[in-house]
Amino acid sequence: MSRRLLATAVVAAAVAAGIGGYLLVGDEDAGDDRPAAILRTPTSYRIVFRVEDFAGGDTVTIEELLVRRPFEARVETRAGGRLIALDVHAFGRHAIQGEGEGRAVVVAAEPSPPGPDLQPAPALADALERELIERRAQRTVAGRACQVYRAGAPVAGGVITPVDADSDEWADFCVDEAGLVVAEDWVLDGDLVRRRTASTVDERPDISADAFVIDGEVLPVDAGGGAVQLVTDDSRPPDADFWELRDAPAGFDHHGRYVVSPPSGGSLVSPEPGPSQAGVTDVWVRPAGLLVVENGGTVSGEAAFGDHPVGRDVDLDDLGTGEVVVDLRSSQVHVNLGGGRYVRVYGTLPPGELVDIARRLERRDGGTITTR
Repeated sequence: MSRRLLATAVVAAAVAAGIGGYLLVGDEDAGDDRPAAILRTPTSYRIVFRVEDFAGGDTVTIEELLVRRPFEARVETRAGGRLIALDVHAFGRHAIQGEGEGRAVVVAAEPSPPGPDLQPAPALADALERELIERRAQRTVAGRACQVYRAGAPVAGGVITPVDADSDEWADFCVDEAGLVVAEDWVLDGDLVRRRTASTVDERPDISADAFVIDGEVLPVDAGGGAVQLVTDDSRPPDADFWELRDAPAGFDHHGRYVVSPPSGGSLVSPEPGPSQAGVTDVWVRPAGLLVVENGGTVSGEAAFGDHPVGRDVDLDDLGTGEVVVDLRSSQVHVNLGGGRYVRVYGTLPPGELVDIARRLERRDGGTITTR
């Protein structure tokens, strides 16, 4: 089988299996003060945010965010007491429902932290060292001390836009000692356009049994819904090298090996639209943590990854030269292998640890894919 047909074969396996300067900081900086320490990582939490939008008229919404790590999240958005949007994430599934819509749209979800769940702690040191963000003042939000950092744009979803001293756009976000982002102000053209501030934070929430249940069928692959299918631990794509991690870091358990085809037009790990792709993915978990190793390819045969705006080249030994990308939700290391094939390592670990894991990957021969 040609390299160009590798991704097509992986997708076919999935289909055959039946997978249908303001409130936070102003102009003040942190001076010589030591940054507020992150002391713990909760496995679940609930935050209620007041969101004020000032562009085009003042509006206020209330967002209730409920998270159970590493895969589950639920966001309920209300205006005037009525529910106007519902966003639910679970392993392998993501549902979005707007006001007045009878049914939620359900698509496949890559094995990754859900979009609303930022975990900045593993990435902050690298982001500061590379001057992607700036440390500012310390503040108190919802009765909790937090450290303010400045980025070049909002950090929703974890993506970092580098701070630019000459720009009149920036976002200040505040991280508390549990590593939770409890506030963010967005300034555009020199004006405050959006403020998102926590009013309550609970690190031991009472979670109902159905909080993260997603009803309904996932949109089929050919309709752009993607697919996630459990396969045997020895499954490998045919006629292609397969890069495998023999032993996961201490504290991680193997969750399983999956064939994954992200929803078309982008994915939760790489939200920018890109070539249609699919991969065989190993997933490891620990309380509040995640590690993923993905071997994949694009259907078209074009490179899966271009130069990332905040990426930097890194030597991955036998894999060659790859790129490491710092992200406040899930940093990653990836490498294009030619013919559309790629390897990607991502998770809630510091970027340097992800690079070390990528260097430890061992080459295996291609094989067959067997669904469970």
